[in-house]
Amino acid sequence: DRVFITDVCQETVNAVIERINAEWVLGDIKLVKSGKKYELQQISSTFMPQIPKITHINRKYIQHLFERASNDIQNSDFDGAISKSRTLLEEVFCFMIERRGETSSNKGDIAKLYNQVKQLYGMHENKEFDSRINDLLSGINKIVDSISRMRNIAGDAHGLGSRRIGLSEHHAKLVLNSACCLADFMLSVCDNK
Repeated sequence: DRVFITDVCQETVNAVIERINAEWVLGDIKLVKSGKKYELQQISSTFMPQIPKITHINRKYIQHLFERASNDIQNSDFDGAISKSRTLLEEVFCFMIERRGETSSNKGDIAKLYNQVKQLYGMHENKEFDSRINDLLSGINKIVDSISRMRNIAGDAHGLGSRRIGLSEHHAKLVLNSACCLADFMLSVCDNK
């Protein structure tokens, strides 16, 4: 019985240590047994996470990010949903720019990326267009700007302290649905040019 209890205890300790080390993998440290004690040890090899390269942005990609952000909303992680919404737009804009053989030099500044897309795809307000089309194009500018500001003020990408604003579920849904609708429209523009 004593051997069995000792074995079960050791298995439990090993499982806990394994779980702790899994959490710390990006911190370049791990917990190791040294005699009868455990100590922190520097990980000798540099850890490089494997990030899959996105070769094509399509509606399936939009749907995947929408589902992930919707899960965030269901779990009351509205900040995470807003960050994913902004990421979706940034990815679509970068994809459109690269598809034209250009370099997206303003990564991180979604408004500048959108302006670059507008230049490359001729999406400027034009007196020859129906005024309602011009109104919609102007509205896109507001959506991009608002999502960018929401992410900076309410998203989870930056520490804000007491300046962080609390969002409601319906606001997070509005941001997510606007981003998905706009991303889908932008892919249509990209495919039709």
